[in-house]
Amino acid sequence: MDINRDTGVVYIMKKLILASIVIVLLSSCSKKEEKLPEVRPAYIIENLESMPYYADTLLPAKLTKHKLTLIEPVKTIRPKEFSTLKLSQTEMYLNHLFIGITSGSYQMKDNKLSAEVLQFADEINAYGFYASFRPDGKEVEKIGAESFQYGNSRYMVKADYVVITSVMQTTEKANSIMRDLCIEIDNTIIGSRATPPFFLLFPYQSKIIPSNKYYPYQFLGVPALNEVYTTTYLIGEDTLLLFLTMDQTGEKFKYLRQYAREHGEVVESFQRFKFDSTFSIAFKDSNYGVVVAGNKSKKLIGTIKYNPKIADKVISTWIRGL
Repeated sequence: MDINRDTGVVYIMKKLILASIVIVLLSSCSKKEEKLPEVRPAYIIENLESMPYYADTLLPAKLTKHKLTLIEPVKTIRPKEFSTLKLSQTEMYLNHLFIGITSGSYQMKDNKLSAEVLQFADEINAYGFYASFRPDGKEVEKIGAESFQYGNSRYMVKADYVVITSVMQTTEKANSIMRDLCIEIDNTIIGSRATPPFFLLFPYQSKIIPSNKYYPYQFLGVPALNEVYTTTYLIGEDTLLLFLTMDQTGEKFKYLRQYAREHGEVVESFQRFKFDSTFSIAFKDSNYGVVVAGNKSKKLIGTIKYNPKIADKVISTWIRGL
């Protein structure tokens, strides 16, 4: 036996193994330090401004049933002008790809009725804007895709449009007029009366109806965590919010992981649920408590204010369904 030769082979093998380990570690470090693409802006004013606008055709000149007439002139504001107003909710409107608002008033004897028709770039952003005003569990009617009254205002969404009507004094007659005005505008709008189908991907049992919401830009304040759908559940006396967004490439998860590393106490590859591969995470956020999220079937799903007592069974069942 050639001991020197055997010793040399062992030495070379050890060096190769060590080199392999170094390469793996370097590769792992490079992945951890992966530079993510620059976050795109929520909107481009010029693009919103250039979109065809039809909301200025939807306020009826008369409400014959109630003998009301639209007071002229109506007012229309498009995105470029709107962005200069510096209102407290300017960004919220524009983040939903708002492309204009037409507003007017109807003459009443002892009250004031105002109406606004807002147009958005697409149906889901219109729904998201509308749903931001609707309290969870609030009774809704099938006017347009959906409608509800809250206080002295009635809201309706259909296709790319949101209608908001308001009165100075809430009376039975005023409520009836606001409802009839929404019906009149609903009959004028060409488009689907369906609500966004993505909400069908959420579990149904224990769901608060309605509680569907849509966040177009930076959900939880996380860069690139856009186009997020949420639904809330009542389990015993506790509530549970679930969120979902499409994540074909896993990029949204990477942004969430980067945010978690910078802002919270992180547990990576969170093994409590059967997420895909190592695309799972749990971290403590100062605003939203413990956030648990992971990728499943090219979707990033999760919950905030994680409470295993009420969340584990629901999330496990949800993952199996997806």
